[in-house]
Amino acid sequence: MRILSLLYFFLWLPFKSFAQEEATSEKENSVKKDPNTVEVCGVAWPPFTYAENKMIVKGVSHDIHQAVFTKLGMKLVAHELPWPRCLSIVEEGKMDAVIDNAPLEPYIYGENANAFYPLAIYVRADFPIEQFSWFLMRGKRVGMVRGYDYTEKIQKFKGWKKDLHKTDAELFEKLKKGWLDYILVDIFSAPLLAEQTEVEIKSLHPMVDTVNLYLDFSPKNKVLAEKYDRELGNMIKSGEVDKIYKKYMPYTYRQLLLFSTSKAE
Repeated sequence: MRILSLLYFFLWLPFKSFAQEEATSEKENSVKKDPNTVEVCGVAWPPFTYAENKMIVKGVSHDIHQAVFTKLGMKLVAHELPWPRCLSIVEEGKMDAVIDNAPLEPYIYGENANAFYPLAIYVRADFPIEQFSWFLMRGKRVGMVRGYDYTEKIQKFKGWKKDLHKTDAELFEKLKKGWLDYILVDIFSAPLLAEQTEVEIKSLHPMVDTVNLYLDFSPKNKVLAEKYDRELGNMIKSGEVDKIYKKYMPYTYRQLLLFSTSKAE
């Protein structure tokens, strides 16, 4: 019996040692995290975010956030993650913020939006319809992306049949093959994705709706969120944000903000 006890002890000892090493390693990693490094996540959404090797490396939103945190004496690290996972990780406080999210609880966001999400219905260029109306959409199958935070007006409309897919790029592939006649996409990425998938498109007018987007912080990051929003406000007033927008698109921040405000009214 004593021999069996000794055998169990020696079998258990390496496991205990390994578990202790793992716990110590995790503790050390958490201690070693640089307090001046801000970790955020998001998806690739040109021209606001471009990703390489699972990291967001440039784009309107990336450049704005990088400029703000540089002014605050901090370093930005931006990860490309699936949207639902990114939201969950930030909500749990494992990362600091979500890039380009709607103003939603439980996240913390400031007064100043950094991006905009104007949405339109897109069809193939030879499709025999030009005008958008909510009445026209009744009973129609419309391609959308699963997990996206569409505006309240879009979410509440029950007339169309939502056909959910993983990405915007997938919507364009379905449109090209004729498997979808209508897709709901933002006006910035639509021409880029149409070019990538080699499909000629047109948007129905007027646009469907728009929403302002923010760097949504974890509920644990109230102080950092306030510092960020204050500095972003200064950059908007100075015209620095307008200059970043003009690097990537023909619109300025102020022009899109004016459109967003008029649409909301």
